[in-house]
Amino acid sequence: MDFEYVAHGLALRTGPGGAFECQHGAAECVGNMAETVVKNMTGGNPVAYMPFDVCVESGEPITEGLVRKCAQENGLDAGEVLAAMHDGRGDRLQEVEAKKTEALYAGKSSFHVPYFTFNGEEYENYYNMLSDVCNYWQGERPAGCSSWLKERCSVDLK
Repeated sequence: MDFEYVAHGLALRTGPGGAFECQHGAAECVGNMAETVVKNMTGGNPVAYMPFDVCVESGEPITEGLVRKCAQENGLDAGEVLAAMHDGRGDRLQEVEAKKTEALYAGKSSFHVPYFTFNGEEYENYYNMLSDVCNYWQGERPAGCSSWLKERCSVDLK
């Protein structure tokens, strides 16, 4: 199974080498970059990075304080996450996410975000995503399928 969450949205560069401007403002850009940095830090393992993403997207205002809190709650090095967001690594990672987003929608008339890919295809069934991931998992399911998902998402995975 191949799953990837691409935290980029409708962000655009302000110019060559300029900062990203996000559709919903600067806070969205902070969240996008933090999520992309953590995805990279965890080797792109969704079982490792998605709990952080869920925390950041919890509905609280997205600030660096929230990023720090979510990193700590998920056993990540908050200082390293924030450092990567400011030393150019996060910006380079966001550029990669931008190219993935552009490639997915090349030649299509509709474009929406956020989006996920599941087994290489765009996945739009957001409400069932976590249960689908666990149901399609090959081999022994991660502990998160029975505990984290059930606890946080009210998914019953008997």
